Formats: sequence, C-alpha cells, structure tokens
Amino acid sequence: MSKKALWVLLAATAGIQCRADAIFNSVIISPTQLMMIPHDTRLAYDIEHGSEGTNNNGDWIRLQAKGPEGEVTQTFRIQIIGDATGILGTPAVGEAEVKAVCAPYLSSSEEKKCIVQILSPPLGNIYYCLLTNAALAHNPTSPPGQFQYLFLGVFRIGGGVAVVIGNLSHKDDVNFRMMIQTLEGLSTLPITGGAKKPA
Repeated sequence: MSKKALWVLLAATAGIQCRADAIFNSVIISPTQLMMIPHDTRLAYDIEHGSEGTNNNGDWIRLQAKGPEGEVTQTFRIQIIGDATGILGTPAVGEAEVKAVCAPYLSSSEEKKCIVQILSPPLGNIYYCLLTNAALAHNPTSPPGQFQYLFLGVFRIGGGVAVVIGNLSHKDDVNFRMMIQTLEGLSTLPITGGAKKPA
C-alpha cells in the first residue's frame, strides 16, 4: 500500500476530509535519526526506500530478529506519515484505525476479527492487533519464509503517525518482547518531515 493510500485510509477512519490534491507530509528518515533509534543490539535494522519512478511508497524502517540458525523469525516494517492535524494515532481514533488497517487481512486469519490491544509507554499509546495465519495456525513450526502471526499497529511519533506491519514466527518469545520495547522507544523520537505532494 502506498503512503498516500495509508494516509487516506487513516484520515477517513478519523473523519478527516481529504481533497484529491491534499498535501501529504513525506517523512524521510535521516541516517542520524536511524542511529538514534533505541533497539536491542540483537535486532538488525535498516531503511527501505521507496522506488523511484513509481507511486513512492516512502521510507520504511525495517527491524529483523533471527533464530539460532540465522533464520529470520520476525520482521517489523514501520512507516511514518506526517500529520498536521495532530489527530491520527490518538486515543480518539487509534483503535478504529487499527481495525481499518486490519480489515483486508481478517478473511485469512484464524480470529476473523480485530481485537485491539494497547501498550502505554510514557509519551503515548501504541494500538495494535495480532492476527494468526489460518493456514499455519495448527503447525508447530512455520515453513521457511512464512510466518504464523501478523502484527498491525498505529502510534503517534513526533509530528506524525507510525504504521507498523510485522510478521512473526512466535508471539510470546524474547524476540517479540524486544520488538515491542523498540516500538515503545521509537514512539519517543522527535521525528518530523517536510511537506510535498505525493506522486
């Protein structure tokens, strides 16, 4: 999903009216800001940049955890979207936004519904849902390259809102707790971005 499509989805859920030519803040993560991200040293992290010449999907922060054999067990991708309204990701709309982001995935989940959970770090809530892949729900281990769980979350960060999409092999292990702690730390960073029209 493009950054513009994500913004429109979140804005519509929050009741914000969007014009077709609306100005969206494109939040670019600088190398310095990337180095500031608090994280466990066992997590690998980098930036995925949007492809040139396409409807730019913007920058994604990617965090990965690996198992004892070097296999990737969890990948969290985080996109930050500027929000001059200050509404997105707030307590008034956070749960509804998570449900909107979850909606396309419910039919292939074991739960078939979005149950929003809330983390409450000092500077603001993190709203998220954890869905089980119905095709893998009863397998003791996930096949290589496939994941049993999907994490979808929303939270305020600086002058914008962050959308998190995570793929997990396990939901109650050390790596998952490291990811959650990283999200809590990330929510405290003063990240801002300039405004530009989306492609």
